[in-house]
Amino acid sequence: VHDTQRRVWSQRELSLLAEVTERSWAHIERVRSEQAARASEERLRLATDAAAIGTWDYDPITRVLRWDDRCKALFGLPPEAEVTYESAFLAGLHPEDRKRADEAVRRALAPGESSRYDIEYRTIGLRDGKERWIAATGESLFRSGRAVRFIGTVMDITARKRVENQLQMMNATAAAVAAELDVERIVQIVTDAGVALSGAQFGAFFYNVLDDKGDSYVLYALSGAPRSAFENFPMPRNTAVFEPTFRGRGVVRSDDILM
Repeated sequence: VHDTQRRVWSQRELSLLAEVTERSWAHIERVRSEQAARASEERLRLATDAAAIGTWDYDPITRVLRWDDRCKALFGLPPEAEVTYESAFLAGLHPEDRKRADEAVRRALAPGESSRYDIEYRTIGLRDGKERWIAATGESLFRSGRAVRFIGTVMDITARKRVENQLQMMNATAAAVAAELDVERIVQIVTDAGVALSGAQFGAFFYNVLDDKGDSYVLYALSGAPRSAFENFPMPRNTAVFEPTFRGRGVVRSDDILM
C-alpha cells in the first residue's frame, strides 16, 4: 500500500509487527527443521534398508521399547507384534547368550560405564523358531547422570558366522588329521567333520570291496547315528543306481532316484 503521507508508527503497532515477524520466522524455522528431520529420517531409512539393518529405541525410564519391522523380523516376529524388553528381547535370545546380552545392556545404561553397546548374539525366532546370529551396536544418552534413551541397530550376520565356523572346523579337522597316525581315526575325524559342515543328521564313510557277487560297499565309519541302525541295512552294490559312485563319476542323491 502506497501513501503520499509519511506513516508514523505507534509503539503498539511496532510491537505488533515485531511479534508477527518473530512468530512468522519461528514458524519458518520450525518448518525447515521438520523438513530436514524428515529428509534425515528418509535417508536413514534408505540406508538401513540397503544394508539390511534394523533399528531399535529403548526408553529406560518408561521401559518402552520400539523396534522397526526389520528388527522384529530378526527376532522372528511379524511387523504388527508388540515388543517389550522382557517378552521380546530377552525371550528371543538364545539361552546361552541371554545373560551376556542382558549384562551388556545394563552396562551401557549404567552411569560411569561406557555408553557404547557392541555385541554379537544369537536369537531364536519367537514365532518361526529360526536361529540367527545378530550384530548389535548402540549407545545410551544420559541426562543429569541418568540414561534417558538407548538407541542402536541390529544386523543379520548368520551367513558370516556360518562361514567362520566352517573355516574353524576345517582348520581343526586338518590339524587333527595331521596329528593322527591311525587310519580309522583319520576316517572318523573326516566323517564327523563332513556331517558337521553339511548340517546332515548323520553321515557314513564306505569303501569298495570286490567279491564273488561283484562290487559292494562296506561301512567303515559312521557319524551321528549308532552302528546298530545299519546292522540290518543291506550295503549298496554296483548297480545301475549306484554305479556313478563306484566309478567316481558323481554323487547319487536320494531325490534323483526314480522309484
